Amino acid sequence: MPATGPNRRTAHAFAPAAARWSVCATLWALSLYAADQGGAEAHALIASLNSALLDGNGKVMVALFDPRMPGYKRLSRDILQFTKLSTGRSTIEFLGNTGSDQARDLDLNWHMQIRSYNGQSSTERRARVKIHAEKENGEWRITAFAPLEFFTPAHTGAVWDLISDAVTALTEVSGDPHTASPPVPARFLAAFDPKMASFDQLRANVTGLLAQGNLESSVEMMSNDGDDRRREVELDWSLSLVNRITKIAIFHREEHIKCRLEREHGKWRIVSLDPLSFLAPPPPDKPAAAK
Repeated sequence: MPATGPNRRTAHAFAPAAARWSVCATLWALSLYAADQGGAEAHALIASLNSALLDGNGKVMVALFDPRMPGYKRLSRDILQFTKLSTGRSTIEFLGNTGSDQARDLDLNWHMQIRSYNGQSSTERRARVKIHAEKENGEWRITAFAPLEFFTPAHTGAVWDLISDAVTALTEVSGDPHTASPPVPARFLAAFDPKMASFDQLRANVTGLLAQGNLESSVEMMSNDGDDRRREVELDWSLSLVNRITKIAIFHREEHIKCRLEREHGKWRIVSLDPLSFLAPPPPDKPAAAK
């Protein structure tokens, strides 16, 4: 179930900030050039890396790394995928820039705001980045970079996959009208953290809802913001309860839903859903459609 929304590139939105950063970096570098040529050139190397990142030019970024450096294949793959899916706006603070005119060690406090090209998601990422750069044949190249996973693409697609799979699992649960026990949506509930405070209520709500019929559902993701471990997601969710025998919708509701997700041990789980009553059975005295 693909998410819908504007399909536009938004790299231009960050251009003014990048221009200011580049101008400041250039002036700073020129002021140091006479006293510390290697330091100024290393600073300019990071400015070039940041500019290519902002422009979404993964090939230019990769060209600034030495192919012989440890982890080059993974890093280059991540950068190309990252720039294919998103753009990054950075604030970079130099904590250290030491060495000679031929080799430099850089210590950076790097804050990056990652935004998907379709405008539906953003991710904050911060790291203490340490770089070793060397000059060979008149050109600087990065020969060591840590943390190596800094340019890993944001996990926003995995968040949507989890939600989409959960909604699909909910609507694919089919009850047998000839049995007394209602179906239990185990695959749907697996998307939620069983430690969440309202998990038992969620299970009771969904089980009670499915006891009354089958579900038809449509979900549109409106926003998906956060960082690599925590996400705040907003959905427009349309839900219909259908009589299993007549196949006629007996209840319908639409709601703007807010979800909070957390990533632990490489897996995303929904840790809150608001309002929880959206998945509660309809009142027995109001079978008509409601919104």
